[in-house]
Amino acid sequence: MLESVVKSLDIVKPTAKYICKYCQKGFVKETTLAVHMCEKKQRHMSKDEPGIRLAFRTFTRFYETTQMSTKPRTFDDFVDSPYYNAFAKFGRYIVAVNAINPTQYIEWVLKSGKKVDLWGTDRVYDEYLHYYIEHEAVSDALERGILTASKWAEQHNSQLADYFRYAGTNTICRDVSNGRISPWVLYSCAQGQDFLNSGLSTEQLGLIWAMINPDVWVQKLAKYNDDWEHAKMVLKAAGW
Repeated sequence: MLESVVKSLDIVKPTAKYICKYCQKGFVKETTLAVHMCEKKQRHMSKDEPGIRLAFRTFTRFYETTQMSTKPRTFDDFVDSPYYNAFAKFGRYIVAVNAINPTQYIEWVLKSGKKVDLWGTDRVYDEYLHYYIEHEAVSDALERGILTASKWAEQHNSQLADYFRYAGTNTICRDVSNGRISPWVLYSCAQGQDFLNSGLSTEQLGLIWAMINPDVWVQKLAKYNDDWEHAKMVLKAAGW
């Protein structure tokens, strides 16, 4: 009955003239296509986000290093990958925590053998951070420490040399625990030593102990004595 009524009214279904290039879905009106947002379109529109750029870099390095692939991977390959969400999560995590040396973080997780779903987690980042802080070049550690103190000084209308005096124990402990202030700094200047000997609470020591572990750093500083002397000279010039 309904078919006969439709035929009698000569109803013609509108033709879909506008096709989404990402999912191939058709629309009658161009305005409808313009507001249409499929998952692939969303992924392409996020292409220039810092986290997604890092995710794509990780994706391409993954195929270069673990799959021994010689074929260059395109962003379309990335968007179509079943691992897109996992890589995107990792890239955005790097940005969210302001990870130290993202390039090295990417290389480290690729070699770690850990599942990609775990890369963007605090537990894995902490593991990377402890490894990195112990193995980085002294020049990188000093540069990052001075930059951290300089940012604090700018925010508080103070001087770089006042960081250890006035930033506060909790702030310094936080900067040590997240790797902004390296043991290269703490063990190489008078103000850093004063901070370590300032009567830190059990909680504060627990927060930074994994980073400053004297059993590790006494041996390291003795082994790299020339670097240690260089660090002392640089930090003395900075007023520490």
